Amino acid sequence: MKSDLDYVAHINKYCHEITQFVSGLSFDEFCGDMLTNKSSAFTIMLIVESTRKISDAFKGTYPNIPWRKVTGMGDVVFDTYHEINCETLWQIIRDNVPELLEFTDEILKK
Repeated sequence: MKSDLDYVAHINKYCHEITQFVSGLSFDEFCGDMLTNKSSAFTIMLIVESTRKISDAFKGTYPNIPWRKVTGMGDVVFDTYHEINCETLWQIIRDNVPELLEFTDEILKK
């Protein structure tokens, strides 16, 4: 069975992967690149699922991390027609992923 820290390490790895996927891309390039777009959305879902597996006790140790916001990212990436909302995905990648990367780096350094 994996530990909470294992899941944090997975989240950290996924954040790094997303950062690499979009490195050097503009918004228009990102939205026009189906492979990068879908890979990023899938990796967001991996982050969401890993976050859901972290125990509530562990999450309580880090109240500064917006755990609910992280688990909710998957819901906002896809619109009502189960299509990827490129604008929302881009915003999550630009705003939330770096923040989550910083949080997970902090946890893993302890």
